[in-house]
Amino acid sequence: MADQEVSSIMAQPLPPALCFTPISPPSPPPVDRETQRAADLRFAAKLSEKVSLFNQQADRHIKKQELNPFSAANSRSGSRSPRPTFSKDEYGKPPPGSESEYRAIKGRISMNKDILELCEILNQEGELQIVDGTPVKVMCFRDVFQMYTVINDKVVGLLLRARKQGLVDFEGETLFQRRDDHVLIGLIKPIEEIREIFRKRFEDFKEEERRNKEAAASHVLQVPNY
Repeated sequence: MADQEVSSIMAQPLPPALCFTPISPPSPPPVDRETQRAADLRFAAKLSEKVSLFNQQADRHIKKQELNPFSAANSRSGSRSPRPTFSKDEYGKPPPGSESEYRAIKGRISMNKDILELCEILNQEGELQIVDGTPVKVMCFRDVFQMYTVINDKVVGLLLRARKQGLVDFEGETLFQRRDDHVLIGLIKPIEEIREIFRKRFEDFKEEERRNKEAAASHVLQVPNY
């Protein structure tokens, strides 16, 4: 009896709410022949422009490789690479607008921030002494090392560079932990003067960064003349 009831239930049609009718996607609107022809011409023009730009880039690369003494294209062409000409200011510097120049600017900014921070610590934590009639903030190397290495592990390199710039002074060519713990490090310029020096430097770095971005945006890298 139960099997007959199940069979009769399964034989009944589904209610209308459960019957799904496939929906066909709407047909695209008709396009006249002139509109389609104009679209094809625009696509062909864009494609030809891309091909032209690619060919120009390929030609520039071939000419550059012919001048490269380490390239196989140079040996095949048989031409000697002309010696590059540099001005005194351009020698050893990356081309303007290049990524190398941008990284160099960022590196100089970071290094100068670290030196300024080191001078600020010497000014805040150093002991005031009069040296040759001039007030100088002094700290021993042990205290500077223990305090500043928490911030930067290149404290000795920063001290050497700060001394080269005439901001601090200490005895010896370099400093070693434990051996030179007693060496006194003096901030030989007023902190106001040091802040003004670095303020001007950061303005110059900002101007260099602006010129780098402008050169990169124009896609014109001023490479050395060959």
